[in-house]
Amino acid sequence: MVGVPGRSGGCATCRRKKKGCDKKTPFCSQCVQAGLVCEGYGCRRLVWINSTDGEKHSYTKASSLVPTRSSEAPIITLHESLARSAGENRYVGLFLTAFLPNGRLFSRDASQISSAGWLRFHDRLCRFEKTLRFITLAHGLSMLATRDNDCQLKLKGLQAHRVALQEMRVALQDPQRATGDGLLAAIRLFRFYEILYGAESNGKRQANPLPQVKGYYAHTDGEMALFMNRGYHKPWSEAGRYLLASGRIVSFILSVGRRKRSPFSDVGWVTAPWNDIKKSPLEELTDIMIQIPGLLEDLDTIRTIPVAETCPITCNDLLDRCSRIEQALITWKIAMKDDLKVYDYAHSGNTLAMPQVDRDFAVLHLSFFYWSCSILLYTTTHMATIEARRNQLNMRHSPIPFSSYGYPTYRDERNPTLHADRIIHAMPLSYSPHAGGYAALSSTFPLGIARRYLLVAHFFPHEGGSRGIQKELLQKALSQPFMESYSARFIDHLHKVETPTQSLKDLTGWRGMESRATRWWFGRVE
Repeated sequence: MVGVPGRSGGCATCRRKKKGCDKKTPFCSQCVQAGLVCEGYGCRRLVWINSTDGEKHSYTKASSLVPTRSSEAPIITLHESLARSAGENRYVGLFLTAFLPNGRLFSRDASQISSAGWLRFHDRLCRFEKTLRFITLAHGLSMLATRDNDCQLKLKGLQAHRVALQEMRVALQDPQRATGDGLLAAIRLFRFYEILYGAESNGKRQANPLPQVKGYYAHTDGEMALFMNRGYHKPWSEAGRYLLASGRIVSFILSVGRRKRSPFSDVGWVTAPWNDIKKSPLEELTDIMIQIPGLLEDLDTIRTIPVAETCPITCNDLLDRCSRIEQALITWKIAMKDDLKVYDYAHSGNTLAMPQVDRDFAVLHLSFFYWSCSILLYTTTHMATIEARRNQLNMRHSPIPFSSYGYPTYRDERNPTLHADRIIHAMPLSYSPHAGGYAALSSTFPLGIARRYLLVAHFFPHEGGSRGIQKELLQKALSQPFMESYSARFIDHLHKVETPTQSLKDLTGWRGMESRATRWWFGRVE
């Protein structure tokens, strides 16, 4: 990293390109109109030097101008695929280096099972969509500000975020840009920004999680609207299909939180974008995942109908759909062979191997989503069975074997507690030094589902009881250092806002978490 002294009051980008600069803040009009990264007005600009062979190369020219840093701080280098223009792309490189496991883009093989596979197209999409460039700049600045505890850079990151929002409003008025892959990618980074930095963008937000969660929902709903506006019949590029696979996961997460059917569960969205293209393991799993929120919605509908009245959705119909989804999940699991055993503590033991390469991290997070689906599917099956008994219906389905650790049926794949325990045991791997921001963000939903379940596990008929065992496991997990991370704190904010009951609003501590989880699962407060 080198410092280059400035000779005028213009921004570093205009000086380097020898263009006139109007010196507007936070970014000059020349750069904004050209879609370039405005490098600011400091007396020197920082250039991230590319490293292609794993070595940390030093740059000797003007070495005396290199700012000092503590020996503990890691040196961040620009990813090799982004070396087209170091001056323009250094913050893109910073973002990808900090965000991706080991700071490297996913290989094609790992992308087949990773929700971040679309980032392989990030560089190409940035060339055509200015919104994506500016929100990436906001991430890069904010990541650097967090690492170095730099208030000035934090302010610059917020300014870049505001400019990105302004550019997105312009893009939405352009039919071509509004249906482009670049804007879909940009909105995804807006959502990530809200999770990572939303709680700190305003000091008042720390006490009130509502603005952060509202921002998260606004970007998520906006992303879903862009998908629906494009429609499934239109041609989808390779990058678009990667974004769609990731977008269906987002829809699954959003729909589960709201307990409402996902629009992606429509058969057209399951088939049309792929036509004769073979689906990846991730896409096959998302075909199953997006059906589950509909089960939650129908269960809630059945619960609201008095026994004496006729419900348009019968319990046996719901149980039959649960059974079909279970068979699809089992078929998918068999096709994955031994991959799902790698980070399963029930198979590999309490000491799990640390993920090393991109495919390891992708397998870890695919496992998280499989376990999360299993918790939701089997708890819904159990509660639909209870409703069937309430309506005195003949049962055609075997009961769900809830069981605590150490009891005979604990390792039954239909035991939701086993899947929650798997998530909790593997969760620290997502916060390992080389995991990157992607790993933490990808584990947010599984951690939230496991927490929600373990808080109410004692309401389910466990073999051997459950309250003491599950409470102890969850309390141990909540005391882990990673629970202080941005993404883990966001879970707490999200669960508070998703619980609509006013009486639960001010409940804190363990009682508050348990009451909110009870309301979400059962629609009542114990």
